[in-house]
Amino acid sequence: MRVGAVQCLVHNDPAAPGSPADPNQTYVMNCQRTGPGLTVAVRSLGADGNRDPAKIASLLEQAWDTLSR
Repeated sequence: MRVGAVQCLVHNDPAAPGSPADPNQTYVMNCQRTGPGLTVAVRSLGADGNRDPAKIASLLEQAWDTLSR
């Protein structure tokens, strides 16, 4: 999933065939932004507090802004 310039890998726990993914059974595994000379990545070690890719992407963007100066 892409959130702005950040790409995130999202894990969905299995759902019944034909059913949509349950947001409560989805979590962000990692997010990354890459540019010339810099890559910033965030990796998740679990699902707790890790369900919203936009929040993780926002944290990563803050780190990117600091490190790319």
